[in-house]
Amino acid sequence: MRNHFLLFLCLVGCVTGRKPYEIGLLPAGVIYPTHFVPLSHALSPTVEQKSRAQQIQHVLRAQIIPDSPLTVVQLAKMVAFMDFVRSHYVFTESIYVTPDDQRVFFPLQFYPNGHIYLHTEGDDPSQRSGTYKVFSRSIAYPEMQVYANLELKREKHKALGEVKREIAILQAIEGVVGVPHLRDYGMHQGKTAGIKRFSIQMELFTEDISERKMVLEDGPQIVKLAAEVVHTIRALHEKAQYIHRDLKPRNFFWKKEKGQERVVVADFGLAEREGEPRMGQQLVGTRAYLAPELSFRRLRGEPVCQTFAWCKKADIFALGMTLLDLLGEEKEVHLKKMVYALHGPFLPAEVPITKMLHRIRAYRQLHKAYYVHGRPEYAAHPQGGVLHAFRQLVWHMIHPDPVRRPNLDKVEDTLREIQEKYKSSMGRI
Repeated sequence: MRNHFLLFLCLVGCVTGRKPYEIGLLPAGVIYPTHFVPLSHALSPTVEQKSRAQQIQHVLRAQIIPDSPLTVVQLAKMVAFMDFVRSHYVFTESIYVTPDDQRVFFPLQFYPNGHIYLHTEGDDPSQRSGTYKVFSRSIAYPEMQVYANLELKREKHKALGEVKREIAILQAIEGVVGVPHLRDYGMHQGKTAGIKRFSIQMELFTEDISERKMVLEDGPQIVKLAAEVVHTIRALHEKAQYIHRDLKPRNFFWKKEKGQERVVVADFGLAEREGEPRMGQQLVGTRAYLAPELSFRRLRGEPVCQTFAWCKKADIFALGMTLLDLLGEEKEVHLKKMVYALHGPFLPAEVPITKMLHRIRAYRQLHKAYYVHGRPEYAAHPQGGVLHAFRQLVWHMIHPDPVRRPNLDKVEDTLREIQEKYKSSMGRI
């Protein structure tokens, strides 16, 4: 019965019972009591709790696990348990309860602020694992809203400082256009006795733009998506005064709000604010999206981008490479491969400066060949003009010389002009 519930770090420090006689006396030093709510206490679901169980079942099957075998009767037992805990106990830290196959069918997390989440974890077909975090979905109770559950990997506790820093950034830029909402976070007792874990509950986005590009049908759709992405990063730069430093398709998501879709940028673990001592000091990011000058400055022992303005130019390059992925044709793939190879290993000792200069020179030549001499022939239909103008803009954003890259206000203006020209030309056909 030890695993009937995998529970609390310490009842004395973690739980205050509003009705202490409900638990019974525990021997000193017991960390994992056999029962949190003794089986002798019947928790018969009420009509309202059965109704909530039906709602949970609907959310599960509609948004997470289409073939969930759990019945309303089973879920109602769990609802009765959650309501009992919520009304009888106050927590001083986050508590994690594992399934017992009798009344708890999903891991439950109780936060000190009263929020409760059902974690789908291994049952979630969309669960995936990144470098530092494991992603799954959770259902907030009793709101029934689905959230993203991000849990720091047990072996990655060195990243805890970065995760907490990312949380501080999200709190600082809350309300900025295109920034996800953070709901809950904190340490909790993990699934294994004595193991502490850190988890985050935040706004859920199910589709990034790398997935959306597969269904884009024409040039105007691509340009519209690009305008959304650019607007989001411009707000981050100008309103929040942050550089992202790891822009790529997998960090842009779709958000539905009031019947409309909007692009949201995520993963602020590497973001830096203007004026921070650490801003622009280190080479960070994803190789295929890094501006050429960053590795070169690193090899020379210099800050990779000394001012906020220069760091923004590096973000603009990464944003250009992100938009390049929306095209995905042979030339775009070729350019991306060259940028990836340009940076080589990040360790200075492994790449001589002369070799880096050779790589940058090769990239310059290829970029010039495409941007200046490689103007493709397009049909008379305005679709061709839309894609050609968009390519020229994106190639401008990924110019090897940061001085030549346009600012995001100019990029937004150009995208607007492309859209207007397309609309006016369509009216003449």
